[in-house]
Amino acid sequence: MAYKHLAETYTSRGLLVPPAIAFIRNPWSWYVAFWSWVRVVDYTHFQGDFNEYVKLVSQKRHGSCVSLTIYWEMMQADKADYIVRMEDWYSGIVPVFAKVGIVPDLVTAEEADQIIRSVGTARVDRHPDPNLKRTRWEAVHPYQEYYNEESKALVARMDGELIRRFGYEF
Repeated sequence: MAYKHLAETYTSRGLLVPPAIAFIRNPWSWYVAFWSWVRVVDYTHFQGDFNEYVKLVSQKRHGSCVSLTIYWEMMQADKADYIVRMEDWYSGIVPVFAKVGIVPDLVTAEEADQIIRSVGTARVDRHPDPNLKRTRWEAVHPYQEYYNEESKALVARMDGELIRRFGYEF
């Protein structure tokens, strides 16, 4: 949707259209990260615990509770030129850079990870979003520690196709 508009705008101005890139993340990890964000954004009004959040997502009973599969479909991610797993982002993004003529051999994968982490931290610290109750919203434990058996199974059911397609495991 948004990409189609971008492509039409670029084309109408005689510019090359950049490739569409979709990123996928382990669904179990994604829910923990999204729940961490939902809890600190004022407009969501959701303050429940993690397993309650997953249950609400599975029941589609809260506006801020949308499954990863629904987001994937809304963003039309399957139409992207490239799909990159967040866990393998460096090796996944290299072909994209090569295709558009950027040579990504300036840093190692480890250095790139460090740069991304520091830029993300600096951005949050330097420009706090006025909608956030606190400036940091990332999960503090490994994602596996947030799940009980029921919520683990609910994610497997809701996002089973993405889990199988991209080879994710709990």
